[in-house]
Amino acid sequence: MKFNFKTLAPLVIYLSLSGCNVAYDTDAIVPTDHSIDAAIDTNTAGDMTVSTTADAGPDLAVTTCIPESDDEMCQRLNIDCGNLSQDDNCGDRRWLVNCGSCDSPNAVCRINTCQETDCGNDTDDDGDGDIDCADHDCVNQRCGGTTSRCRPNGECR
Repeated sequence: MKFNFKTLAPLVIYLSLSGCNVAYDTDAIVPTDHSIDAAIDTNTAGDMTVSTTADAGPDLAVTTCIPESDDEMCQRLNIDCGNLSQDDNCGDRRWLVNCGSCDSPNAVCRINTCQETDCGNDTDDDGDGDIDCADHDCVNQRCGGTTSRCRPNGECR
């Protein structure tokens, strides 16, 4: 069969509905005078074989998206810990049960980030290398005494 690009859409829909993964570069600019030859064969078992040859020029690109692993997705989004519901690299919504945990037993996971639990114990609770008021997690948190708070400059006053 001979298809031009105006009649290619039904073939793509047909292949998608029959369980085939079909993706193409929608940014490709292809002149309408190019064509694709496609042969659809069905054997006696009902299996479908599609073979194509294209005279589409150099701008036609058929691509597939390979979803990233859970670890890769957490790293790409800079998520330290906890659960996550977000679009992956292919644009599909995924729910990840665990993006890891905090390395330090004294840290707590808040909003997917390991954070200090005590801003006045002279300990790096979240394992980021910053101790108490020097840690940005402690700004405006109690640091010593009943009224002292960590200031943005790292002081406890």
